[in-house]
Amino acid sequence: MDSPAAKITPWFSWSDAGFIYFFGSFLAMLFTFSHATQLNTYWTVQLVFSSFALLFSSYSLYYQGIKAKMWCTLCLGVISIFFFEAALTFSFTSFITNSIEIQGVFNIAIGFLFPTAFLVLYKSTATRAQESKSLKKELTKLKSNPQIFEALMAGQREMPEIPANLPVISIGNINANQTITMVSNPLCTPCAHMHVRIEKILQENENLKCQIIFLSNTDKQDAGGQFVRKLFSLPDELKAIALHEWFGRNDKNFDRWNEGFQAYETRKETRNIQDNHNSWANLAEIKGTPTVFFNNRLMLAMVQLEDLSHFTARRSSILN
Repeated sequence: MDSPAAKITPWFSWSDAGFIYFFGSFLAMLFTFSHATQLNTYWTVQLVFSSFALLFSSYSLYYQGIKAKMWCTLCLGVISIFFFEAALTFSFTSFITNSIEIQGVFNIAIGFLFPTAFLVLYKSTATRAQESKSLKKELTKLKSNPQIFEALMAGQREMPEIPANLPVISIGNINANQTITMVSNPLCTPCAHMHVRIEKILQENENLKCQIIFLSNTDKQDAGGQFVRKLFSLPDELKAIALHEWFGRNDKNFDRWNEGFQAYETRKETRNIQDNHNSWANLAEIKGTPTVFFNNRLMLAMVQLEDLSHFTARRSSILN
């Protein structure tokens, strides 16, 4: 049942075809049973299906006996049903006429549509559930063994080195030895959500710190660009507060946000900082924001940021 020969396509197997065939035939017969002309149409269609079923059965017997040299008990049982059904169908040939009724064809199609639709919906749901289960299993392995996590991270794309003279926004414990690097856009809603998550993680884990690079519009009237230039004009002790207030706003209105920081003028050199941030993001091949790196490697898609606390805690306990 798990051999390549059991598959018609990577997603659709012979067992799926059998499911549709048996249940579709049963429903089609129910839908046409009360009308003689429609029932005649059913037997005509069933005659064709039974012929194909016999061809498949012959191929299955050949494959099991000659190529695989192994017999599948369940398959043999299904083949027996095929032969019995074919014999029953062919016994009705003397009662079958050549007339085909359109309504009968429609009812037969409806009969086969139900199991087909059920199979598609069920397999899609089952496939997603299996993938989710596999992902959770892999994540459990990662959590129980930080060496696996580090080995997988080692295969991730490495970010370019951040120049020592490039100012960044740093939040969290500055003495932490584990670093999250986030590339953010000031006007990006997912970025705002990511900032909230990172702030919570940093509050719960002293082994982590975060540095932020901004990818923003350099237009003088752009609110995001105005925010970046003003943020780097503020004293260091206010930057984290200003960052939190900005991403806590729903409107991203620069003038309203700036009301709390009007005592500080936007310095001209911050335009160079903004340009350098954008240049670094381009060098890092940032395609969208937010983009997160952990210890200079692109974050694994299967790992949630919240899981970093687990990895870093276990790593610290091993190092100690």
